[in-house]
Amino acid sequence: MYYRQWIIVLLSAVIFLWGSETALAAKYFYDQNGRLEQVQTDKDTISYEYDPNGNLISSSTQGNLLRNPDFEFYNKDTGLADHWGTYRGPGITPVFEVVDNPVNSGKHAQKISAANMPGGGLNVWQDVKVKAGETYTIRGRLQTAALNNAKAVIVMHYLDANGVLISGQEVASYTAATHWISLNSKVTPPSGTSTMRLHIHLEATASGGSGTIYADSFTVTQSPDPNLLYNPGFETYTDSDGVADGWQAFSSGVTPNDQVVTSPVTSGTRAQKIAASNMAVGQVTNVWQEAMVRGGITCTVSGRLQIPSLTNARAVVVMHYLDAKGALIRGQEVASYKAASDWITFNTPITPPAGTVTTRLHIHLEPYSNGASGTIYADSMVLKEGVETNLLYNPDFETYTGSNGVADGWKAF
Repeated sequence: MYYRQWIIVLLSAVIFLWGSETALAAKYFYDQNGRLEQVQTDKDTISYEYDPNGNLISSSTQGNLLRNPDFEFYNKDTGLADHWGTYRGPGITPVFEVVDNPVNSGKHAQKISAANMPGGGLNVWQDVKVKAGETYTIRGRLQTAALNNAKAVIVMHYLDANGVLISGQEVASYTAATHWISLNSKVTPPSGTSTMRLHIHLEATASGGSGTIYADSFTVTQSPDPNLLYNPGFETYTDSDGVADGWQAFSSGVTPNDQVVTSPVTSGTRAQKIAASNMAVGQVTNVWQEAMVRGGITCTVSGRLQIPSLTNARAVVVMHYLDAKGALIRGQEVASYKAASDWITFNTPITPPAGTVTTRLHIHLEPYSNGASGTIYADSMVLKEGVETNLLYNPDFETYTGSNGVADGWKAF
């Protein structure tokens, strides 16, 4: 694997390009009502949730082992986010830049770019202390652009107490240009591991390779998280475009009315609204997210929809299966509703076809006659490997984020 090509250079140079160990000033994010929503420091992220009356109901930390995982703190002179190191192979002129566009969440993302690479690659990386034999979840968001004889790769190196490489593991690889894509992989450091090094790597696959990677929202946690989606409950919203962080909007021939709302919700404090009016046949509007999956491995896609109104239109949940080059293999409709409803749970097993590398989940408003209109609220989306046989949401009443005495997903009468 490629890490053998440059690990010798890494170890011989003993490159430890950490940012300053001095504690950095916290960065504060506020919602549209001026309430403190998130505090990001170089060590962790604290999120705050409020009830519809504006009362604080909970705060939580991510338990993220990475420092500055969202690339919000950075050195303007080097173009590198604080607490991340860099590597470049011989003959490569790197471009490292912390950018404010594109971003997945917050205000910044890390750009990694190079042109005319003779071979090898370049990356940004960070070490975290881990325990051998325990399982960790690696999550993040990547956007790739103009990959030519190059690929974007996420690689873990496992180092012993003396910093000597034990082994390496590739956990994700992309050869096609993508919009923001979610990755979710589990790793178990081998015996003797003291430190795990996460690399976000741009690698030449042939001489003259070039490309650009944007990275954002990375986490390394010990807590298992089987959901392959980023921000599945639409709780994080740091932009002003009406679409929750990590999700994209698409419309054809129609002006949508997308909003991140605080009511109605089925869990947490937010949900995603998708609405449009005066639609003609052939027009469509949706929100979507792309995530890494494995061809032939059965998954379950589930979620909650509320549909207050539909006229000559239907609410549809559609999966697209894409290959390594980003080409569509096929699509699959997993849920469809023509009638208005209160919160309803859909739960459908899917098996991505052979050759699938990513799948794109669409929450879709589609007319079947001219003059169509409708509104959909979406919440609590899940995409995970395996089959979930229970068709109920929150069947054990474990999730309770409201204040009405009724567990999330359930109603009182």
